[in-house]
Amino acid sequence: MALPRFVKIGRLSKDIELKYAVSGTEIAKTSIVWGEKNGDKEETCFMDLVAFGKTATTLNNYFKKGSRVEGLFKLQQENWTASDGSNRNKHSLVLEKIMEFIDKKDDNQETQRPQQKQEPVIQYESYSEDINESEVPF
Repeated sequence: MALPRFVKIGRLSKDIELKYAVSGTEIAKTSIVWGEKNGDKEETCFMDLVAFGKTATTLNNYFKKGSRVEGLFKLQQENWTASDGSNRNKHSLVLEKIMEFIDKKDDNQETQRPQQKQEPVIQYESYSEDINESEVPF
């Protein structure tokens, strides 16, 4: 059964916990909250959130508790057997892609985009040998 994917803006409601799998893959765990108005009522939804790999690293490096993030999320259902033998399950979200850096982690509370990879600057040495222009074929 394919579980739905959706784009949503939410606010992180916990500090991010970064761990590593045995394979070395980064795993970031936190929770996210969003609210929606339904008539006169405002409904709030809290869900556990997990991200893997580069998305986990980006989440940990640029976001903190209280940051807003727009992302592509996938609903995930976890199933397990409790110690009393009963079957349990819960729904959580997997952050597949960060769509927009709305609020970022920064000590000065300034917004900051991640650094773009700079192209190397090529420096040429000057050519010191004298060239006779009449010998140049072009």
